[in-house]
Amino acid sequence: MIDNYFANGKFEEKIKKLDALISDYVKNDPTAFCTYEQYKTAVSAFITLGNLRAENIQGQLDGTIPSTTEGQNANPDKLISAGNLNLSVLGTMIGGRGLGPMMDGRMSNNINFPAGWGNFLGRMGNFQRGIRETTKMEDE
Repeated sequence: MIDNYFANGKFEEKIKKLDALISDYVKNDPTAFCTYEQYKTAVSAFITLGNLRAENIQGQLDGTIPSTTEGQNANPDKLISAGNLNLSVLGTMIGGRGLGPMMDGRMSNNINFPAGWGNFLGRMGNFQRGIRETTKMEDE
């Protein structure tokens, strides 16, 4: 997969084709969770992330990068630098305008969601908080 998809540029080509298909829709979407500029930045970051991950995996497979946490901590000079890649530009599961940490069930940024969505997203925050508490109890 690394040789036939990432190393030969097919991954980047596929992302650019998908971007070309949806870019105008994102640009003209009045209900978008992020700006068009944020979207374009995320597309670029996603391509960089995919290529860096493939390079890292290839290095682990060929032995040039340690494959364990202990080995990586002992040999940080062998790791691949992410440079100035900022993963936060990829957004969150809930949207790109600061809506990710809605664990208290409140909406932020005065975004107008379709009728009922505010309550739904608030309940999702409560659901996620419940999962964390259940997991915490299981760990204890």
